Amino acid sequence: MKNFTVEEATRSLALIRPIVLDIQGKWAKVKGLKDECDAIISHNLESSVNLEEKEELLDELLKEIERYIEELQDIGVNFRGFEEGIIDFPTKLDSRLIHLCWQLEEETVNHWHEIFEGFQNRKPITPELEEEIRQIDEIMKVPRT
Repeated sequence: MKNFTVEEATRSLALIRPIVLDIQGKWAKVKGLKDECDAIISHNLESSVNLEEKEELLDELLKEIERYIEELQDIGVNFRGFEEGIIDFPTKLDSRLIHLCWQLEEETVNHWHEIFEGFQNRKPITPELEEEIRQIDEIMKVPRT
């Protein structure tokens, strides 16, 4: 598992932001198609071919979203919200894991939360905290003999 410094997390946004935007765009289409399928089913409309086409498109969109999420996981981050576009970056603080937290509308990574807490409990990253995370990262990179 990759542990991010605040600087690394912020730098990676150039790669992450477009993926999250793609996920959100596909998700909006999924919701619209699902509503259309539900309407066809609930009104017993005689357009089963139309329903099958919409369901196939829905499956393809969901597979694309899954591929985007796998891309984010390959980068080392956790995707947390279709609507909000939330990303958690794992890192270490003291001897525990925490998450640096970013939301699509933000320019930089400037919040964090404990791994057992969620977005609603995030706190601002102070300069002291950022430095502590950087120092832990430096220690972790030192080869052990």
